[in-house]
Formats: sequence, C-alpha cells, structure tokens
Amino acid sequence: MGFKSILAWPQFSAVNAHVARHQPILAIIQASVPLQLKTQIMDCVVNNRQLIIYTRSAIWASQLRFYSDKIQAEVNLKTKEHINRTKVRLLPPEAVKKDKISKKIIPSENNIRLIRNNANSLGEGKLQTALLRLSTALERQKKTK
Repeated sequence: MGFKSILAWPQFSAVNAHVARHQPILAIIQASVPLQLKTQIMDCVVNNRQLIIYTRSAIWASQLRFYSDKIQAEVNLKTKEHINRTKVRLLPPEAVKKDKISKKIIPSENNIRLIRNNANSLGEGKLQTALLRLSTALERQKKTK
C-alpha cells in the first residue's frame, strides 16, 4: 500500500481555504504597523467578528495592542469582514522555532588547564575561587560532551 499525497486528503482543502482567507488579512495587518512590529506578527484568525493576532512574545504583544484600533479600522476598510474586537495572543513557545540552535563552545583542555593554573598562582581570594569553580565546571561539561 502506497502513501497518499497530502493533497488527496479531504481536510487539506479546508485548511488551504482557511490559510487563503487569512493571508490577505495578515498582509493588511502587517502593512498597518511599523516595520519592527511587522516582522513579529506570525498569524491571524478571524472568528465571529473578532480578529486574533498571534505574535512571538509578550513584549511584542503589548506593542501591538497599541495599534489594535488602527489595525481593526484598516481590516474593516479593506475587507468584507466586520471586525468589532481585536485581540493579541502569544504563540506557545514550541510553536515558535528558533532561527538558529545555539551550540555551547567549551574551551579546549589546554585552556581549561591554563585557567586552573592561573587560579592556583593567585593568592587566596574571590578571583581564585571563581576561576577554580569555572575550570571545574568546564571540565565537567567537557566530559559530558
């Protein structure tokens, strides 16, 4: 038995229609806010005369709320939607993909040894304690890597 193409699924046309309906509204929303906010608007949904705008973080959500009246007026002016309420919501963290996965850079064994030797050459004090702890932590991370 072979795999069906996703295009053959009956739900696909409903999803495609949903996306097609909201893309022009999303473009209107993005055009009605400053450039910094435009890139933070991830998606939108219109449901029961209510516009819901999705963003990445609470900081951007609070900024977008200042523009909700302007956005609502623009959407009502340029579409057949009759929006009477606008909400800004956050996407769950797992829905927002990181652009780049950060990779820990752990110093080489030589550099870790240099940190420890420099710490040992110092007299007793906070700096020596901090460097010894740092070298111990780096060694532990190097072993688990």
